[in-house]
Amino acid sequence: MRGQSTTDTNGTTNSLRVALGYDWWAIAITVLGIIGWGVFLKMPGFGYRLVPSWWDLVITALICVILAALVIPLGLVSGFLHFGSAQPVTFASIRRATAGSAISSRPCSLA
Repeated sequence: MRGQSTTDTNGTTNSLRVALGYDWWAIAITVLGIIGWGVFLKMPGFGYRLVPSWWDLVITALICVILAALVIPLGLVSGFLHFGSAQPVTFASIRRATAGSAISSRPCSLA
């Protein structure tokens, strides 16, 4: 089936998924991950715990500060980030932003 195109219910051609073999790669990467996890568990000194220690929290906070120091200036220089809001946040603007969502009090109109 490689290189063939399929058509979905809308009539759109889905040749990219068929050509890349997405299903095969998804299964292969999952199996490799499971095998890798089994290999790492047998290594001496490798372990995991579900409760973080204070040192884990310190490292996490330090990494967040370092990443923020790198990413925020880049975002400001590129124009992706900016200070302040273009419009003040009001209840009316929140209602407009959430119109039709699950947190809105008004029903969604599909017409």
